[in-house]
Amino acid sequence: MDDVSLYGETYWHRQHQLSEMLYCVKHQVRLVNSGIPIKRTKTGFYPASSEVNMNYDVDTLDDLLPYKDKLLKIGREVEWLIKHGLEIDWNANGHDKYWRLLRDRGLASFRGRCDYLELESAFNDYWGNDFLSVLFSLTDDSNFNGWSHQVEGHKMQSYKPLYHIILMNFLTGSISNFINSSPADTPYGKPPLPCENLICSHYHKVLQ
Repeated sequence: MDDVSLYGETYWHRQHQLSEMLYCVKHQVRLVNSGIPIKRTKTGFYPASSEVNMNYDVDTLDDLLPYKDKLLKIGREVEWLIKHGLEIDWNANGHDKYWRLLRDRGLASFRGRCDYLELESAFNDYWGNDFLSVLFSLTDDSNFNGWSHQVEGHKMQSYKPLYHIILMNFLTGSISNFINSSPADTPYGKPPLPCENLICSHYHKVLQ
């Protein structure tokens, strides 16, 4: 009831209306759906105070506890975007940067070709298959299948924000880290680099 103590009444929080937000990041408790259909809000005013339920036991009814830490992580990333998203040059932090980071992870070649099986395996290991299944069922999204094949093309520009959030976290640990990362703007990455000449005695050796 922080809103009541601060403002005298409770109100609808913007970030809580996003499909990616399943927990309140501040209080770390499960968010509860109100009984007000979205369509009704177009023609009427419904104060948040009308939906406050002090008798709701979030701990006993929370079936997402096994995934709470990861859902809170996504929630914190969403809040970070709300605060800083308009400050970011997304042209400089788009497809090309993804490719360079994938290249540095050994998941894409210098020509931009991805190893789809390795990429999806590493991504699933990072987030967990069970968690991803729950996440996309909760957000009513079944279109994430085949995402890795879109990393190379312009279809990535139509990725939903949630896709970028989980991919950036997979590559660098957070959206902030992704924005601040500086992978080399060269085909092969930052030196020193291993020799790739098959007939050279230094093949696959790093020369200083």
